[in-house]
Amino acid sequence: MKKPAAAVAAMLIGSVHLAQAQQPIITDIHWPYINSYCAFQRVGQDFDFHNPDSWRFVFFDNIDTLTGSNARYAYIGLHHQVRQLEEVDTVSSGEGEVRSYRTWGEPGYEVKVSMVKGEDGYESTSFTGTVSVSGPGGSEEVEFHGDCGV
Repeated sequence: MKKPAAAVAAMLIGSVHLAQAQQPIITDIHWPYINSYCAFQRVGQDFDFHNPDSWRFVFFDNIDTLTGSNARYAYIGLHHQVRQLEEVDTVSSGEGEVRSYRTWGEPGYEVKVSMVKGEDGYESTSFTGTVSVSGPGGSEEVEFHGDCGV
């Protein structure tokens, strides 16, 4: 009787680990009317300035123009927590750029934002691409669309 019970317990524990492994790592940040420089949403998600529920982002950043440092502050949602990112490297090309980041604090994640430049607008430039993360909770990649100010 102990062996079948142990087998059932092992299957249940295995199911819990499998379910946890399938949970998304990159989660949306819901921040209505945020003032950002770049803001990226999941592909397929529509943005309506007048609908606060549509203000959901997988990545956004801002540039410090008040102190003159022009430092870039970037953020991502990981496991339903807003995490600040430290920029490690940026490689630019005529078609876009790839930014590499790491999260501040533990658990540590590596984040890569691959941006493909789209149309230039009057106040912004559109981008598409991917955000990928890897760390102790696993790895994931999501496609995005959005824009950055000019």
